[in-house]
Amino acid sequence: MSVFIKGMGLIAPNWDCENKKFHIDPNSNLIPYLTCMEPDYKKFINPVAIRRMSKILKMGTTSAKIALNDAGLDNVDAIVLGTGFGCFSDTTVFLDAMLDNAEKQLTPTAFIQSTHNSVNSQIALMLKCNGYNYTYSHGGLSFENALTDAIMLLNDKDAENVLVGGFDEITDLMYTSMKSAGWCVGDTIFGESCGMFVLTNVESDFNYCKIDDIRTSTTEVDFGRNIFRFLEDNNLHINDLDLILEGSTDTRWLTEQKLAPDVPLFEMWKHITGESMTATVNALNFAASIIKTQQIPDELVIKGRIKSNYEKVLILNNFRNLTQSLILVSKC
Repeated sequence: MSVFIKGMGLIAPNWDCENKKFHIDPNSNLIPYLTCMEPDYKKFINPVAIRRMSKILKMGTTSAKIALNDAGLDNVDAIVLGTGFGCFSDTTVFLDAMLDNAEKQLTPTAFIQSTHNSVNSQIALMLKCNGYNYTYSHGGLSFENALTDAIMLLNDKDAENVLVGGFDEITDLMYTSMKSAGWCVGDTIFGESCGMFVLTNVESDFNYCKIDDIRTSTTEVDFGRNIFRFLEDNNLHINDLDLILEGSTDTRWLTEQKLAPDVPLFEMWKHITGESMTATVNALNFAASIIKTQQIPDELVIKGRIKSNYEKVLILNNFRNLTQSLILVSKC
């Protein structure tokens, strides 16, 4: 059964979520990581509630609201999200309060909001959605596993509309920790983002695109061989693709080995939105928009021959040479 993207909402660095277009911040290179271009949350969330919400909760509920509005829906049957670090800033606030107050007279808000499923819960409360609700925290495959779960729900006809997404924030402490752990090497630029998609199993002229297949693996599997096997399983040759979104320098071998010289290639889109455990939400948003509008944003640098028609797009992602994912999307 085919699964379609019906609505999208993305809050990310250099991305105007309300107008759905790039807005490159000229000062983005002044800090060692990229932060989101945030909207006016009062347009989407009750101002009274905003005061009690952390940044990641505001990003999650707002991007979900944008996705549902885009899909023309008031509610969904299920909510499935993925995150690497979860609500990191809330965790930091709670732990700092424990140390400062000697574990006495602690307010519960930061602790309640620090759990990985806080964003799911907040969205469910906002929508009054009592259906299936699940959070995946599987490192670099967190969003991909959430997407796989959502597709299974739709294919098994356990739901008709599913909100699926991924989110990760970045703070000074998180960046310092990642740098100390040796994550910030080479030209890797870390960032944050929150992307939401409404998936459906109902065909419509208003759908963005169709998700044909998804595959995940560890680096124990040869990435090149995995790509060609993935395409073969979908009865495709690499030259049948109209566009490839290549996620990081770790997958640049596709370019270096000239395995797809006739296929347009978005190389290093993470230089615009940043690297994170759920960075694939950005690529899926870009791919779906390109297929729907048949237009390529000027801000994304393409290598190879530009085509006039985009029907099949392959997303490649490699997170720190630990996990790899392939997502194939096509025109409805």
